[in-house]
Amino acid sequence: MSCCGWRFFILKNILIAGAGGLGREVLQIVKDINSISPKWHIKGFLDDTKDTLNGLAGNIDIVGRIDDWNPQENEVFVCAIFDPLGRRMVVDKLKNKGAQFVSIIHPKAAISDFSIIGEGIIMYRSSALSVNCKIGDFTIILDSGIGHDVFIGNYTSIASCCAIGGNVTIGDNVLVGSGAVVMPNKKIGDNSSVGTGSVVVRNVKSNTSVFGNPAKKMQFA
Repeated sequence: MSCCGWRFFILKNILIAGAGGLGREVLQIVKDINSISPKWHIKGFLDDTKDTLNGLAGNIDIVGRIDDWNPQENEVFVCAIFDPLGRRMVVDKLKNKGAQFVSIIHPKAAISDFSIIGEGIIMYRSSALSVNCKIGDFTIILDSGIGHDVFIGNYTSIASCCAIGGNVTIGDNVLVGSGAVVMPNKKIGDNSSVGTGSVVVRNVKSNTSVFGNPAKKMQFA
């Protein structure tokens, strides 16, 4: 504390892994958080494709490649890659070098006092968690509603405008497409995907892709 009674804090640098559309949306959430109370200094993006941005994020640019970056003590990270397995790979690479990840939750997202969220979560402005939910590490929830007593595993991606009913269980590395509905009490196994606009009325086994209303297993030629 200084002689004037002020306490000074040094903001940590935040880096966003992934400079695509999701990365730019996460950048906006970080800006929205900082506008209420400064929390991080935005250092820039990490991306292995040099020309991903082309000025789309104003003066925030790509500062390095994911594979080449060596995390520093004053840095924190968020992984803005929507593909679950791609996100897991990037997180593992950076964590193996000592990276510290933070959750990015929009100030207007609604989270029940009785819900638990893991490490490295991303939640958009209109996302909502009802009571007694448990959300695993590095899961992404875009503008979607999650009912009561829902369990969502690690590295799962819930796209925009989804409705997840009460008592639903969703495993690890699952992708739920935009506008999908999962009826109450249903289970979706690990490494599965639910197509855009689908309505899940039956349990979905692990390693299965379903689509339609009602959602059925996709047949590939």
